[in-house]
Amino acid sequence: NELISTYFQAKVDQDVQLLYKVFGKEEDDRLEERKQQLKDEAVYIEDYQDITCYTKAGMTDDSYVVYVTYDVKFRRVDTLAPGLMWCYVVKNDNGDYIIRENVVGDEADYVANQNQTEDVRLLSTQVNERLKQAVESDSLLAGIYKDLSNGAVVSSSEEGADSQVMIGDGADASSGTGEETTGADAAEGTTGETPAEGTEETQTEAAGDNSD
Repeated sequence: NELISTYFQAKVDQDVQLLYKVFGKEEDDRLEERKQQLKDEAVYIEDYQDITCYTKAGMTDDSYVVYVTYDVKFRRVDTLAPGLMWCYVVKNDNGDYIIRENVVGDEADYVANQNQTEDVRLLSTQVNERLKQAVESDSLLAGIYKDLSNGAVVSSSEEGADSQVMIGDGADASSGTGEETTGADAAEGTTGETPAEGTEETQTEAAGDNSD
C-alpha cells in the first residue's frame, strides 16, 4: 500500500511535510515539535522493513481499517523487532486516501470492535510472540526495548502525532489517539507473517517502495 509505505518512509527520512500530507493536514504550529519527535526516534530507528498491510472495511465506502505489520531495524542491533499498528484510512475531498490522524466517536468504537475480532487478536498474538522471541534472543535489542518502554523516546499519544497503533501485550488492540507505537516509540514489534484468518492481505512491500 503506497500510503502506508509513504508514512514509514517519511518517518525514516524525518520528512514532516510528507507526514502531514499522509494525514491530509496543513502545516501548523506544532511542526517544529514534530520534527524533534522524528529526530528523537531516528536516534534509535534506522529503518522499517517487511511492511505488510491487512485491510478490513471501514464504516463507510472508501474507508478502511488497515492493520500493518513491520520489522523495525534499530541502529547497532542486527535482530529485527516485529511491530503491529492499525490506522483508519479514508478518502478526502480531493479523492486522495489519507490516514485519519485522530479517530474518535463512532469511528473509534468501530475500530475498537474490529480490534477484538478473532483474526486481529490472532495477528496480534503472532506478532507479540515473535517480538518476545526476538527480545529474548538479542541482549542489545532487549536493552533498547527496555529503554523505550521506560520512555527513552516519548510516545506521544496526544492529538496531532501519528497514526493509530497497537502495542505490546496484544490483549487490547486499541491504542491512543494519534501515534503509532513502533518498536521505537513504545517498543512494539512486528512481523509480516501469514495474515490472520479473515483479513485481506493487500500488499507486502519494503518501506520506501512506493509501488502499488
